[in-house]
Amino acid sequence: MSQALRSAKERALQIVEKASRIRIQDARDNIGARTAGRQLKKGHNQMGHTQGALERAAKPPLGWIWGDFFRPWQRMYPGEKLFNADIKYGFLEFYGKKVAKFQVTKNDSNISSTRREYIPLSLVELARLIDLGWINPRLPIDVSTLCATQKFQINPKIRQYGFDLTEEGADSFPYPIDIEVQYATQSAIAAVEKAGGRVRTAYYDVESLEAAVNPKA
Repeated sequence: MSQALRSAKERALQIVEKASRIRIQDARDNIGARTAGRQLKKGHNQMGHTQGALERAAKPPLGWIWGDFFRPWQRMYPGEKLFNADIKYGFLEFYGKKVAKFQVTKNDSNISSTRREYIPLSLVELARLIDLGWINPRLPIDVSTLCATQKFQINPKIRQYGFDLTEEGADSFPYPIDIEVQYATQSAIAAVEKAGGRVRTAYYDVESLEAAVNPKA
């Protein structure tokens, strides 16, 4: 058995000794190591339309993956059940005036016009309201406090869901406040915490937000 092994080793060494140092075929890939990709032909990747100009074709919803028109990513991985689909058929009321007519159903994918809006609130505006005495920095600040100043208007009927705290004026914000907003940037949170305050985020549904904006209604 050992003699056979030695013979195999000797034969292998002889093959290596007789072989050339380098050849072109030594630098090539093995058979099947690489495969050719899909050829992009005229009819490929045209969103289901093979005739007519592409710019005149009906565009699919955002997140549509080629080859599966009816399963875009926002339907495969929804972040919220019935996302932005709680608006019924009727007239849109804008401060008491009927200005538009729309309909959004459960299976409607064109929801870009009904996304939630957050009113921007910069740290400069917040510091100015505190300086003028409209807001008491020693008390907690929330949607009701900000709307009570009559400087901001939030209408939940047009998809306004609260405030967005921005970082404008973060370098000179001096008040250690306790504020509750619906969205805040990292720079704004860092500026408030640097002054000794705290930032909290809270979500309101439509009924709760209407009560917070106007408790007397």
